[in-house]
Amino acid sequence: MIARGEEPSRIRVNTVRFSPRARTAWHAHAVGQTLHVTEGRGLVQTRGGELVEIRIDPRAIDPDDPELLADMVLAAANEALRTAQSNVEAKIRAQMPDLGALGLPGF
Repeated sequence: MIARGEEPSRIRVNTVRFSPRARTAWHAHAVGQTLHVTEGRGLVQTRGGELVEIRIDPRAIDPDDPELLADMVLAAANEALRTAQSNVEAKIRAQMPDLGALGLPGF
């Protein structure tokens, strides 16, 4: 695990690697999921939606500047963390609008 949000957040940031041609069983995430692909390619699907290919655009990688790619991955991971946190908080606020009265961070 790369990062875990503090309560009441349920956010987690993980690194997951799949072997070539790996498959996972269909599953759902209660508050959604954001994928940031850092290498390779794959297919994703939302329930009832079409398959979408995910991959890194080779133009985004400069083989002479590996630090730039590392910075880009770090920035993407941090942006994913902020986006996921914001999405979770918005969904919680929509389901429990009175949480603001408790003085919880982010609400």
